[in-house]
Amino acid sequence: MSTNKPNPTVAVLMATYNGERYVAEQIQSILRQTYPAWTLFVRDDGSQDGTAGIVEQFALQHSTRIRVVPNQEGRLGVDKNFSTLLGAAEAEYYMFCDQDDVWLPNKIENTLACMQSLEKDEGDRTPLLVYTDLRPVDEHLREIDASIWHYGRHNPDCGEISRVLRVFVIPE
Repeated sequence: MSTNKPNPTVAVLMATYNGERYVAEQIQSILRQTYPAWTLFVRDDGSQDGTAGIVEQFALQHSTRIRVVPNQEGRLGVDKNFSTLLGAAEAEYYMFCDQDDVWLPNKIENTLACMQSLEKDEGDRTPLLVYTDLRPVDEHLREIDASIWHYGRHNPDCGEISRVLRVFVIPE
């Protein structure tokens, strides 16, 4: 979606399930983002640990930034959980995050800049998907490798899908 606004809105969508060990650190990393116009939408999928309580506490402390999407449907699984989040959020751009990630402070800013640049080149009617590399770390956030593609011996070239949907990769 192309926009002339200086700070278009970004909905960050986080589907959680039994993630109490890491979810607070991920939310804190989102709160440290340099880009100003974002809202975090979180839906817990029936966690059996303290995940939902941690998310609720952050939402109380940061009510202008974090929205909890109520779990009225019960356990949906990851795909339907994210789909429900998409239906609950309204923004000009959407970013998905995992509960056990930690985002660098400029992730939203850099990703959005890439999307907007591609929209200028491709037009706002062309579907675009932008994704970033990541740095695999251990449970103490010590870097294991500088790139998941290198670490997992992946090739970020999308092959067949690139003919249907333009996919662009930006380094983290």
